[in-house]
Amino acid sequence: FLFIVIDFCLTKSLVTDTATNFSSLQLHWASRANCRQRAGRAGRVMNGRVYRMVSKDFYEVCIV
Repeated sequence: FLFIVIDFCLTKSLVTDTATNFSSLQLHWASRANCRQRAGRAGRVMNGRVYRMVSKDFYEVCIV
């Protein structure tokens, strides 16, 4: 078997509007450390690969 991780480099976070006290899930770019942790699952569970659905330039410049 080959374990495959497909990573869109996005994460959901719960954000509360203080004016209305309304909570909602919002998408944000994941940190580079978070992306590395997700990729690590491919190696820990079994042989595998990670595919990031962003360009290499975007990942290196915009994901901090």
